[in-house]
Order: sequence, then structure tokens, then C-alpha cells
Amino acid sequence: MKKGKLTPYLLLVPVVGLLILVYAYPLVSAIKLCFYELYLIHSMTPKFIGLRNFSRLWDDEVFRLSMKNSIYWVGGSNLCNIAIAMGFALLANVKFRFRGVVRGTFILPWVIPVVVVGILWRWIYNTEWGLLNGALLSGRILSSRVSWLSNSRTMWPSIILANSWKTYGFMFVCFLSGLQSIPLEVYEAATIDGASKWKTFLYITLPLLKPVATVVILLGIVWTFNDFNMVYLLTKGGPGHASMVYGPFVYMQSFWFYHFGYAAAAGVVGFLMMIIFGIIYLTQTKID
Repeated sequence: MKKGKLTPYLLLVPVVGLLILVYAYPLVSAIKLCFYELYLIHSMTPKFIGLRNFSRLWDDEVFRLSMKNSIYWVGGSNLCNIAIAMGFALLANVKFRFRGVVRGTFILPWVIPVVVVGILWRWIYNTEWGLLNGALLSGRILSSRVSWLSNSRTMWPSIILANSWKTYGFMFVCFLSGLQSIPLEVYEAATIDGASKWKTFLYITLPLLKPVATVVILLGIVWTFNDFNMVYLLTKGGPGHASMVYGPFVYMQSFWFYHFGYAAAAGVVGFLMMIIFGIIYLTQTKID
């Protein structure tokens, strides 16, 4: 191979090496660790136990509950994100005065640090002096205070709302970009044919947004499944294990209880689940 042809590959070596160091090495280490028992309180030396960590996961009620809760968490968060992001994107795509300012306002929650957002919403949901209870009691919508984060009926809607307020911005930007790429002539032709706004949205906008929506929804599902920030900041998986999801479960097994081998097994199970889901999802959606 000539020197000129070899140069581009040599320039890629530092980047590829960094990717291997940051992504591949931790992944291989986690896969290896899941076959060992590493309980730091007892010993610093890993002990090979084969598939025992996976059988323990199968029998762990908390893990099964966390996976069940993850379905509500991922599904609810992404449905809420899609609804908010699509609505705001359609609004921001219309020409009006100060449209740029409004667009910037819509993405503000997305750029706020997640810790700040978590603390903010904990104050909003506070039972005694929270803003939400105060506003609803002042408006006589409620007759008594509600424990938003410990009541089984309000816990998940409260967590999902807080998370969607923080994360819808990514979908909003992507949907808005997709809307701006749709030629105006298509809408003009639909108007001439007498199509209503609802039919235009249903039969023109949504199909043309499919390539963007497919990728955005897949990323949203994977990110939400692996995320632990909002649930951990608001409830830490409580009360009890009622709001425990996959991310906090793996984190707590590692850094609360020091069962690193067991946590690695849970992480590998989640990783495989996301790979299988991604393959099935992309196969079914069939992006053109």
C-alpha cells in the first residue's frame, strides 16, 4: 500500500484507540466480570462462579420488578416526549413574530443539568411546601395535600412528567429539523386538493417524518432504559422498591452493596436486551 493511501488510516488510529479504551474495554471487562463473584466487603479477589449470577438474577424479585417498572418508565417517558416534542415542533414550524426566541425557550430544559432539574422537581412535588400542592390547594382543585412521589397512583406520572420536561428537547429539535426538510409544495398541493389540516398531518407530515422519528424513538428508548438520573434523584427507587428501574438497580448493586459481579451480570442482560430490541425495531420499521 502506498504511503498516501496509508495516511488516512494512520490518522484514524488515535480515535479508534480512544473508542476501544472508552467503550470496548469496559464492555469486555463487564462481560468477563459477570461470571465472577466480586463482593468487595468480603474480598477484593474475583471468584469464578459460572452462570450463578444470572440464575440469581432470575430469582431476584427486585430485579424482576425493576424490569417490569422499566417498561412503564421507558414507554411512558417516550410517549410523553413524542407528544410534547411533536406539538412544540409543529408550533415552532409556523411563521410568527419572535419565532426564534420561542424555539430557544423550548430547548432550555434540555440544556439544564439533570441534577438541577431533579432537585427542582423534588421541590415542586414536596408534600408540605411544594409548588404543585400549593397551587392546586389555592385553586381549590385539591382538598388535601398529595404525596406525589410516594403515592402509587401519582408516583409514575410525576416521575415521567419531570423526565419528559427535561428530555423532550432532543426530539423537539429532530422533529423540527424534519418538518423544515419537507417541501412546501407538498402542502400546497394538499391544500389545493382540499385536504384538511388533520389529514395533511396524518397522510403527509407523519409519513415524511418516519426516517427521523424511527431513529429518534430508538435513541429515546435506549437512553431512557439505561438512564438512572431522574428516578434516582426523585425517589432513589422508593418507596421500598416501588419505583426501582434498571439503571438504579445496577448502580445500587455496584456502589451501595458492592456486588460488582452481580451488577455486571445485570448490566450485560440489559445490554443484550437493548441489542435484541434494536434489531427487531429497525427490522420492523424498515427505514427507506
